Amino acid sequence: MPHWPCISTSRLQLRPATMADLPAIETGLADPRFPPDLPLARMQRESTLAAWLQRITATAPQLWAITVTGCDTCIGTVALIATQAAQTCWLSYWLTPSEWHQGLAQEAIGALLTSTAKHSAYKHVIAGVALNNLPSIRLLEQLKFTPVPASQTDWIIPAEHILLQRWLSASLESRTVPH
Repeated sequence: MPHWPCISTSRLQLRPATMADLPAIETGLADPRFPPDLPLARMQRESTLAAWLQRITATAPQLWAITVTGCDTCIGTVALIATQAAQTCWLSYWLTPSEWHQGLAQEAIGALLTSTAKHSAYKHVIAGVALNNLPSIRLLEQLKFTPVPASQTDWIIPAEHILLQRWLSASLESRTVPH
């Protein structure tokens, strides 16, 4: 697991998420613009969000709270979850709808991937995205993720989703994250 505590950009700070972030996470997920079919929205409806957050924050950082520099309120999260495959992790992220369309998700993910390439054993990152979530697919493609044909993987993703992957390289990640 990555072991660094905080990651900063010119506009954002990523820090390990804590249970204290639960109210802000719930507020973001309650926004009517937030997609109700995403796993976190389902967890909130099923009253399992607090238990999930407790479980994921109990170990080494896997989930980072995205905050605006100078403010500690969580406006979203980004996660890297280890898989059974060596050196491979799943990427997941969300941002509260009031913060959409400002490049913040791309900035946060880019900064986390840069730190991951420098400070962890992860070499391969994968993400599953709903085919109808074109903004997320474009965001990941801008971060050099590429689609994986279903015939080339044994990763299980839901129907109507696309699998994207990115190989990490410390030499490629040493450049400045776009803002």
